[in-house]
Amino acid sequence: MGKIYLKNFLKSVLCKIGPLCAFILLFPSFTVFGGNLHDELISASKNGEVEKVKTMISKGADVNEKDSYGSTAIIYAVKSGNCDCVNILIKSGADTNIRNIEAWTPLLMATKAGNVAIVKTLLDNGADPNLKGLCGNWTALMRAVYDNHPEMVWRSK
Repeated sequence: MGKIYLKNFLKSVLCKIGPLCAFILLFPSFTVFGGNLHDELISASKNGEVEKVKTMISKGADVNEKDSYGSTAIIYAVKSGNCDCVNILIKSGADTNIRNIEAWTPLLMATKAGNVAIVKTLLDNGADPNLKGLCGNWTALMRAVYDNHPEMVWRSK
């Protein structure tokens, strides 16, 4: 019985407001120009566009959705070197230990790039320094030593 009511409701909506408006109502996360929310979030993260990242998140973009390379917005934000974007994504629930298809984590990428601020941000927000990537099977500490980033090698108490 519920299917009949839904079908009749959709028919009446379609007739009254037109096919484009009905489509927009049925698929609110779809944007006519520029792709979907996930693509927009990925693009903003790649380009370090803080306000656009905030907007896409407020519209409901999933911060942990992966693209075809297995990368998420936080991985692209780390690559862009924008610590503000990384912070916003973390506060919105981004996984700091997520891996792309090559097993790179945000922490490994930030370490390789020598970005101390992002490394500290990730570590302060739960990134696991003991996770290893596929390339050389290294941890972030091993990567920092190899890439000659002594400022990233801290002594434990």
